Amino acid sequence: MDRKKSVFACVVLVFLSLLAVSSSVGCQTESGTGASRRPGRTLYVAEAANCGGRHPCFATIQEAVDAAAGQGDLIKVSQGIYTTTAPQVASIEKSVQLVAGYQADDWSARCANAHPAVIDAERVPGRRALFIDGTDVATITVRGFQIRDGAAGPPGGGVRVAGGSVVLEENVVEGCTADARGGGLFVEDGSVTLTHNTIRGNVAQYGGGLYVAGGRVVMEGNTFSGNVASPLGGAIAVDGGSVTGVNNLVVDNAQSGAGVYLSGGTLIAKHWTLVNNGRYGVIADLGIDINSGSAMLSKSIVAGHQGGLCGAGAVANQTLFHEVEDPCIAGASCMNNVFGDPKFLNPSAGDYHISRGSAAVDRAYTIDVVRDMDGDSRPVGAASDLGADEIEPERSFLPLILR
Repeated sequence: MDRKKSVFACVVLVFLSLLAVSSSVGCQTESGTGASRRPGRTLYVAEAANCGGRHPCFATIQEAVDAAAGQGDLIKVSQGIYTTTAPQVASIEKSVQLVAGYQADDWSARCANAHPAVIDAERVPGRRALFIDGTDVATITVRGFQIRDGAAGPPGGGVRVAGGSVVLEENVVEGCTADARGGGLFVEDGSVTLTHNTIRGNVAQYGGGLYVAGGRVVMEGNTFSGNVASPLGGAIAVDGGSVTGVNNLVVDNAQSGAGVYLSGGTLIAKHWTLVNNGRYGVIADLGIDINSGSAMLSKSIVAGHQGGLCGAGAVANQTLFHEVEDPCIAGASCMNNVFGDPKFLNPSAGDYHISRGSAAVDRAYTIDVVRDMDGDSRPVGAASDLGADEIEPERSFLPLILR
């Protein structure tokens, strides 16, 4: 495609989008990973309030939150589906640790995959799955839940974070919708940590998976897939605040003009993998009055887009481009580009680990991230690999000699 046409298409795409808006994880013992255990009592939640003799026991998450003292109390939630008739399935404004993956007859270990606890808004119009406001309280942690089918209408169909120190870890947020911003997650303010979450199949006009309006968001090891934002920010949209992240996957958010869209705020992304997210991978600051924002992408992979980075606010350094017609357009800046096939293991099945012969292997100039998206060590070879995954070391099998 002619370069001038690419720049024009990028600008027109955002202009039309603005017109549209103006008119309308694993098994663990109690010593497993996650936020540290704070002093406080333990409360239990199970369907029909059947907690196997443990007390205090509640039938709903909201009842347990209301009963908590807000001093870092641990709320253990047993396998089951938890819903409500209220506007939110649960509203949390106290310092608690809300942790899923238990069985009502065994509270000593947790396995969120085997014993799922579902916060289900049932796609009822106006109902959100989870509202969190940690302003003026200690940290709120939500770990290991399936959060689904929120349809709040206002921002944050699945989860809305109004402020405070919040940790969302090992959750699945899926099937949620919002009228305009943040189908899956909406961050209004605060200090928010997103670790090893899967955010998929959510829908909004902007930020189908995540919309950041303000505050500070730190992300590691998250997967954004199958989210939709018509027209922009299928996976992530940022309008204010700051977003920093390592080892995140932004893949197959294809029904959007761009996977990541910044109309304000900042994004610093290291070792990300962005694949097949519509026309553009990242759009930031097109130089028009109502657009700003800056995105710095480094040691990453961008593949399967017509344009990689678009706009004067977008910068890429040490980035592997594959099947990208225009790596950087409309004022975007690219340095130390790498071109070649990342050789993903099985992208049609959502497996974006790299394989032998990948052009991403050993291509990073510096080592400033020591783990990959799976928690494996970096580097394996002479240098770190580009993207969210570090290739597995080759294994040698020695013969067994019996005497």
